[in-house]
Amino acid sequence: MTIDPFKSESGDVQSPFRTAHAVTLDADFAFTSRAVYAGAAGDLSVVLADGGAATFRGLAAGTALPVAATRVLSANTTIAASNILALL
Repeated sequence: MTIDPFKSESGDVQSPFRTAHAVTLDADFAFTSRAVYAGAAGDLSVVLADGGAATFRGLAAGTALPVAATRVLSANTTIAASNILALL
């Protein structure tokens, strides 16, 4: 049996991510992310929790970008959706 020392902890900003969700470009998440993971190098454009949009350019493969996002936009995103995860 695997012991999860974080199971009873609240999900504050420094706690580990508990779930990862596949991303469909231009579709709203069912939640606000704590981070977006880029599994390939490139640019990532997101809608932030406040409704504004931001494009993060030149991300390295394997980057977990700590942003409260609600969607990944296809415009200005050069990373394939299959390489992007929304993290909670």
